[in-house]
Amino acid sequence: MKKKKNTITILLFLTLVSAQLLAKNTKTTEFKTFKISIEKPNDWFDITVENYAEHLNNIKTLDEDFNELIKKHSKIPFFAITKYKEPHDDLNPSLKINIKPAGSIDMSKPDLIVKALLQLMETKFANFKVIEEPKIVNINGQSAGYARFSYTLKVDDDLSFDTSSALWILPHNGQFFLIGAGYRTDEKNGKFEEIKKIVNSIILY
Repeated sequence: MKKKKNTITILLFLTLVSAQLLAKNTKTTEFKTFKISIEKPNDWFDITVENYAEHLNNIKTLDEDFNELIKKHSKIPFFAITKYKEPHDDLNPSLKINIKPAGSIDMSKPDLIVKALLQLMETKFANFKVIEEPKIVNINGQSAGYARFSYTLKVDDDLSFDTSSALWILPHNGQFFLIGAGYRTDEKNGKFEEIKKIVNSIILY
């Protein structure tokens, strides 16, 4: 009986230590205006306005007019992080969140919104391929549209990256969060599971 009690005590201790270590590895970032919080890893970096502008300039699709539209209409995300400090000489795993009014968009099926966005991107990016088809996923009790895809990101004539991205549409209070992530397809400098874990920490209230 004593041995059993000791085992339980050790397990409880290890659980508490693990919880404390986990808490130290992330910081809760809360946006009260939008009623959303997310756990940001302490070893990831915030994207500055200058960094974000440079990222936009690096987006080169098959359609030059579309490139200009992206630069003209893209709004600075209220949350944007990268795994490595910029400037970074490789494709930097990243995650960003924008919020947009739903307006007349039917938010009851966010997977169909994701599907429509993928159909547009398929015509704009080289070597576009769907990795995970649009579907409904659960983020802490909230339904979101989701898909994952890959393409070739061309930076200039001499530099391009085999890139994978994930997209989530998360409806909330007559608006929706547009969550986007990017990383190397071969995952040599960052795993998709790292990004997915951050997204799954999102809480709406």
